[in-house]
Amino acid sequence: MAQQLSQGGITSVEEFYQAPEEKLQALLGWSPARIQRMKKLAEAKISGCCFRLGDAPVPSSSLALDIETSPNVSYVWLIGICHNGSYIRFYADNPSQEPIILQQAMRFLQKHQEPILIYSGNSFDAEVLRRRWKHHFGSPLEIDRSRFQDMLKWMNSHLILPLKHYRLKEVGFYFGYPFRFPHKNGLDCALAYVRHLKTGKPVPSWVFLY
Repeated sequence: MAQQLSQGGITSVEEFYQAPEEKLQALLGWSPARIQRMKKLAEAKISGCCFRLGDAPVPSSSLALDIETSPNVSYVWLIGICHNGSYIRFYADNPSQEPIILQQAMRFLQKHQEPILIYSGNSFDAEVLRRRWKHHFGSPLEIDRSRFQDMLKWMNSHLILPLKHYRLKEVGFYFGYPFRFPHKNGLDCALAYVRHLKTGKPVPSWVFLY
């Protein structure tokens, strides 16, 4: 894309934003809708502001879910649920306890019927839970797929931020969220759990606060 734009004399975000849509379509071969979205992204980067696209309502719920898995996603060892501002965790101290925490978490989700907010872009949490449930119990997970609301999917379609990526931590930083452990990530959590299994030492407390 950069080469195509430079051939048309466009070498900066500002020049991209100011260029006529017809010129950009000719250079890039993109649809008008894609050109308009990219121009809006350029405007966001220049101004530092965010923009809504369309009038689709923002998904909202008092229930949010996140999971932690082994590095190769072969089992789930932590299911974290935030409900009405309270954090509930279902923790497997070893992989053999995975079916127990799956049952505990599913009972909780069946009791509380709100939409379930997740953040992955590909419904990772929901699909892993479905796969692991079927592995242990041989039956489909009894939670309707429509209950899982992927916030990243919504953002990709309806929000323009002046960011290169919409990773959760980057978005959180942009909106001023005070992360307790800004330098930690999901891989750090997974490796901490692997060390716990190898050494028998408790999982560090920061993992559950992260």
